[in-house]
Amino acid sequence: MRNIDIGGNVQRDEVAKEFAEALRESGFVILTNTGIEQDEIERLYANWLRFFYLSEESKRQFLYETGKVAGFIPRSISETAKGFTKKDLKEIYHYYIGHQCPPEQQQNSDEIRQRLLDLSEILLSWLNEYLPEEIKSELDEPLQNMASGSPETLFRMNYYPPLDTFSEDAKAGAQRADSHADINLVTLLPNVSSAGLEAKTREGEWQSVPYVPNSIVVNSGDMLAMRTRDFYPSFYHRVIQADSANEERISLAFCVHPKSECTLSETHTAHSFLQERYKELKVK
Repeated sequence: MRNIDIGGNVQRDEVAKEFAEALRESGFVILTNTGIEQDEIERLYANWLRFFYLSEESKRQFLYETGKVAGFIPRSISETAKGFTKKDLKEIYHYYIGHQCPPEQQQNSDEIRQRLLDLSEILLSWLNEYLPEEIKSELDEPLQNMASGSPETLFRMNYYPPLDTFSEDAKAGAQRADSHADINLVTLLPNVSSAGLEAKTREGEWQSVPYVPNSIVVNSGDMLAMRTRDFYPSFYHRVIQADSANEERISLAFCVHPKSECTLSETHTAHSFLQERYKELKVK
């Protein structure tokens, strides 16, 4: 898993090539000097923790809309990873532009969202640049254009409450987030509040994703793999239970989606694939 400095003094062509090679190699890349500072992300997380600390009744005022799956997804619903039967040990907030967001969290979230969106456009352009010509020629439009202006791009807050707040039955055989591949093109994960994220290697081994201060982890998703015929494959990952029963964790997953009408394969558009996956996750 490579750690790549994308700061202002680096050679952009070299960085773009290294990023594309690294994502193809392991599906996960750690970026530093992205222009988004750690203190900004820490403020964002502290702000969202205030929401997750509210009473269940207060949070349910923002209960998710089943059509869009936008809003608060409580732990009683959570998600069930494909192929598993136990719910993940987490609460989630899905924020889409034009849909509900808690007022105290919206301004801060919108600011970070736009900056992650700008960064993701650059990253997708790098991936597009280093596609083989035979795959690039099959695209209806460049990868970055597929996502440009997409209302499906998702600002997703994952809150993993302390394990001692769950019943023994809920915890038995469960993970904070069981093994899964992301749905979208790429996911940007700014500094999380604690360790626990693991990625599966090509050899089938689980590898801890290291905590690097002031960094953003980027991983490839199933839509990118499908549209590029696995030139950029998606890799499974999970969030394991913490060693301490009273340790909490919060993370932002900025999930970059193509526009709904974009073709991914002979059998799927971005919309049809997203709906299929949401049904598998048991949130629809």
